[in-house]
Amino acid sequence: MKKAFRPYHFDLLPEELKSSVKSTPPVNFNRVWRARLGIAMMHFFMPKVDTKGVIVKELKIKRPSSDDGKLKIRVYEPAAPTSKKRLGMIFMHWGGFVVGNLKTEHHRCVRLCRSENIVIASVEYRLAPENPFPLGLNDCETALKWFHQNAETYRVSKEHIGVGGTSAGGGLAASLALRGIRKDERLINFQYLGFPVLDFRCSTESAKRHTDTPNWTSAANRLMWKYYLQNQTPNEIASPAIANELTGLPNTYIWTAEFDPLHDEAVAYSQKLIRDQVPTTFHDYQGGIHGFDSIPNAKGIIQKAHEDQQQFFSAFRKSK
Repeated sequence: MKKAFRPYHFDLLPEELKSSVKSTPPVNFNRVWRARLGIAMMHFFMPKVDTKGVIVKELKIKRPSSDDGKLKIRVYEPAAPTSKKRLGMIFMHWGGFVVGNLKTEHHRCVRLCRSENIVIASVEYRLAPENPFPLGLNDCETALKWFHQNAETYRVSKEHIGVGGTSAGGGLAASLALRGIRKDERLINFQYLGFPVLDFRCSTESAKRHTDTPNWTSAANRLMWKYYLQNQTPNEIASPAIANELTGLPNTYIWTAEFDPLHDEAVAYSQKLIRDQVPTTFHDYQGGIHGFDSIPNAKGIIQKAHEDQQQFFSAFRKSK
């Protein structure tokens, strides 16, 4: 039974989210340069991340076309030596396909690397509107193939490599997984999809009615797709929600939040995954907002989200 829609109101938030919401400026996606400036300022004022126990290295890899220059990635590797093969994940940052870089989800990559013993390759993919679909996605695919070729270097099992991301990054991960099965390339063994961007139509109830929610709004959502598609007619790879069939996709972890324009499309996608017999773990956090599990306050709903993610990775390991 479908849950009744609740309009967003600050008083409905869990206490552990309220201070962050009060201090976060409203989303403004009307001017790309202004949005990018805001993200640059956010990065500047971010507290330094403790990387103890994690080896962090940046490197550049070749894109298939020599005209496109090199692709920057950041590899997070557990410092503790191991004789066992580890999980590996290609990771894409949030940012509406328009903003962000390797700094944007540095804290999440460190947390997952350290707590879940995962080698993560974070991708600085090309951004729209200058680089519309599928250029950013092509960068993610380049990173995925590079990771497979170099798995042994990082003690990663090729049968344990997945893709992950949040928001637009989650959308890119879903697109990459769907492209893989359409090409019959079995390079991806799990998907980690947080608040994923999936549906260009922006026609769900949450996409239309969440006009004032923190961190993401219906207006920003529509603008994002305009920047990303640049008048292209989207296919299922650009917008996985319109795919008729998802059979063959890998083990999927997907979560969303109640007060998020992207809420309903994540619910619908998880239902379609389950319908098509894709092993799927889905969490819908009541009272949550877009990106809430990135807030540096590991209490309540935030702590619960972290614990749920840990359980997924633990269960995935045991299933292999």
